[in-house]
Parts: sequence; C-alpha cells; structure tokens
Amino acid sequence: MWSAEQQKQIAEEEKTAALRQAYISDMLLVQRDWEDANIAHARELLDRYKNSEVKGFEWDYWNRKLQHNVYTLTDHSATVYSARFSPDGKRIVSGSRDMTLKIWDAETGQETLTLTGHLNVVNSAIFSPDGKRIVSGSYDNTLKIWDAETGQETLTLKGHSATVNCVIFSPDGKRIVSGSSDKTLKIWDTETGQETLTLKGHSAFVNSASFSPDGKRIVSGSSDKTLKIWDARPIKADVQSAAN
Repeated sequence: MWSAEQQKQIAEEEKTAALRQAYISDMLLVQRDWEDANIAHARELLDRYKNSEVKGFEWDYWNRKLQHNVYTLTDHSATVYSARFSPDGKRIVSGSRDMTLKIWDAETGQETLTLTGHLNVVNSAIFSPDGKRIVSGSYDNTLKIWDAETGQETLTLKGHSATVNCVIFSPDGKRIVSGSSDKTLKIWDTETGQETLTLKGHSAFVNSASFSPDGKRIVSGSSDKTLKIWDARPIKADVQSAAN
C-alpha cells in the first residue's frame, strides 16, 4: 500500500513523463512546421515550453533558428519591390506590384494600414527621418507623400515622364530626391510638393539615389554603368562621374 507521499511522487513522475512525451512530439511538429515555412505555429509550439523543466537542446536549437525568421508578412497580392523600417524600427513600409503600400507592426508582423492611390506598381517607399511621413515612387510616373500615422495621401508629385525607380528624403526631411527611367533625377520640396531642380547627365535609367549624411551632396546610380555625385547646395551639373 502506497503512502500518500509516495502516491503524490508517482503522480508527479507520471505527469513529467507525459509532459516529456508531449514535448518530443511537439519538437517533431516544429521541424515539420519549419520545412513547411509555418513559422508562426512553430513559434507557438516553442513558447509552450519556454519555462518548462522538460525542454532540452532541441528547444534551444529551434529557438535560435526561428529567431532568424521571426515573421512572414503575406498580405500583398503580388511581388513586393520595396521594404523599409521606420527610423525607430517599430514599423515597416512595403511597396508592391499590387499598386499598394502597406505599413506593418515590426514587433508583431501585423498589417496596420494599406495605402492606395498609385495607378501602377509601387517599387520604392521609405519613411521620412522623423517617421511621420512616407514617400513612394511608382510605375505611374509619380511620387506620393503619405501621412505615416493615418495613411492619408497628402501630396502627389508629378514631373517625371517615366517610371520612378527610387525615392528618398534628405536628412532634414525638407527635400526628396527621385530617380527615374526618364534618365533624370528630380529634387522636390516636401512641404509644397514643388519640383525645385532636374538633374540631367545619365544616359540610361536612374535606379538609385541618396543624399550624403550632411545633405550637401547626392549620389546616383544608373543603368549606364556609372555613378554620379552632385552638389546639392544648390544642385548644379554633376561634378564627378565614376564608371565601372
């Protein structure tokens, strides 16, 4: 006849054995989820054993592996061409062939806003330095400025005669530079939406452009196999060309 203390000990051992068996089964499911790219469910299974006494090296292995792929964001209906974090790292903006931008919570992976207004592919999007605005560039030859909190379109910038391939704010957020398949770059005033300068010099598509950290220069990259550095105070002709 077992004493009450012995019966309690046996019950605890049986409970631990059952938990360990469940753990083994769940680790096999985690492996299957990984192979099927079902990361969210794999994460859920691992979290069951985060503070459990039965977890072993398998848990540590899969936990490390999943940390490299925390979330898969799947709400776009076509190719995603652009994805950028906000300056504080808490949000992500994406631009897609489905003609929309989406804003995501970077901690949870949840979509928070969908921005509609472009009439063709959105292939470039980025937050302003203060995180309050977003600029996007599209195959519809326009740029759009959006309120990053509400998703409201605030300005449409027209001037390019072909696809807008790249857009970025200046470090102080007062200007935007865009590069286009029309072989030009354009500088825009972010408050008024007015084009202030057109930069000509490339002989093919302009695919990339960026301000220097002090905002005094711009560098551009083109399908003509060159980079050009421009004086941004104000922009004149290109002052340096670097050919590959």
